[in-house]
Amino acid sequence: MAETHLSPTPADLPAARPDQGLDADLARLDDLDHLPLAEHVAVFDAIHARLSARLAGAER
Repeated sequence: MAETHLSPTPADLPAARPDQGLDADLARLDDLDHLPLAEHVAVFDAIHARLSARLAGAER
């Protein structure tokens, strides 16, 4: 009989650390439906800049 390897379940994974900055960015994405389409690009650019800065800081 073949052995089946399952991916870890959420209970097997370490608890995620709260990240208020990321949570705020995700909430901002959730609010896009309430913004005019013309404003979406500015939101994407701002979030992308913050994520890029965080990743650059993580590499140090």
